Amino acid sequence: MGTQSYQPLRSEILSPDQTRLLHQHRPLIPIIDTAIDWIFIIMAWCIVALWPSVWTVLLAVPIIGSRFYGLHIIAHDGVHKRLFKNQIANDLFCDLFVHAPILCITRLSRNNHLDHHSNICSETDPDRHKYVHACKDTPMGFVAFMSGLGNLVPTLRNLTTSKKQDGKIALAYRPVEIVLIVAWQLALFVGLTWGIGWWAYPLLWLVPIYVFTMLGGLLRVFCEHSMLVDDGTADATMRLISFTSNPLERAVFAPHNMHLHAAHHLWPSIPYYNLPDADRVLRASAYSDRCVWRGSYIAYLWRYARLWAFSREKAIRHG
Repeated sequence: MGTQSYQPLRSEILSPDQTRLLHQHRPLIPIIDTAIDWIFIIMAWCIVALWPSVWTVLLAVPIIGSRFYGLHIIAHDGVHKRLFKNQIANDLFCDLFVHAPILCITRLSRNNHLDHHSNICSETDPDRHKYVHACKDTPMGFVAFMSGLGNLVPTLRNLTTSKKQDGKIALAYRPVEIVLIVAWQLALFVGLTWGIGWWAYPLLWLVPIYVFTMLGGLLRVFCEHSMLVDDGTADATMRLISFTSNPLERAVFAPHNMHLHAAHHLWPSIPYYNLPDADRVLRASAYSDRCVWRGSYIAYLWRYARLWAFSREKAIRHG
C-alpha cells in the first residue's frame, strides 16, 4: 500500500485552492523556530557551566534533548523539501543546523523517509520494524523496544547507509559530508569539555540526543502507526493516526505539530506550520472516521503494554 492509496481522500478533503494555500512556503518560520530551539540548547549549557550541579544537569538534559528533537522535526520538513524552494539551500540548512550534529545527512535521510511514505503499511517500508508487533509482543521484547536498543541497529543502518544495485549495503556519506559531521563533533566535544568539563559531551549531548531525539522519535513513530489489532488488519486501515495530547507531552514526543500525523501522511508536502489548518479540515470532513484520534502518547504506550505486550490474550481492538 503506497501513498497513491490515500486517494480519493487527499483530493476530496482539500479543495485545489486549500491545497495551494497550505502548501505555500514561509521560510522565516523555520528559521525563527530553529534559532529559538538552538537558543534554548545553548542556554541550558550555559546554566550548567555557570552553576554546575546535579540539579542543573537534570534541568538541562530534557531541555537540550526536547529542543533538539524540535530541530529534528523541522529538518523532517527539509527531508520533504518544504523549508525552502531552493533544494540546495533546503538541504544545506538542515545539514548545518540539525543533521550533521547527530551524524546524519539530509540526502540520506530523504531516501529512507520517502520510502516510508511511499510504502507505508507494506513489508517494504524501511520503518516497519518500528511499529509492527514483531519483537514487541512479549514483556522482554517490549522493554527492549522501549529502551531503543531493540531497534538501534536497523535505525542507524537506515540513516547512514544505502543499497547498491547488487543489493549490498554501503556507507553512503560523501567526503564533504564526513568533513561536516566530524567538524560538528569536534566543535561539540571541545566546546563542551572546555566550557563545562570532561563529562559534558556524553552527559549534555549524547544522552539527551539518545533519550529524546532517537528514542523519543522511535516511540512517536510507534504510537502514530501501531494499532491494537493484528498487523494485517492495521495495514488495511492505512494507519492514519493523530494525537491531541497536551503541550508538555507534545514538547517531548511531537514538537512542531508532528502529533497531527494523519494530516502529515495524507499531505506530506504541507509544511509543519500549516498542519493545524489541514487537521481542522480533516476533522470536519466526511472522511474523519478513516482516522484514529488518540489523546496521550504515554497513555497509549501503557495501554499497548497492558493489552498486548503483557497480555496472554492479545487485545483485538481498533485504535
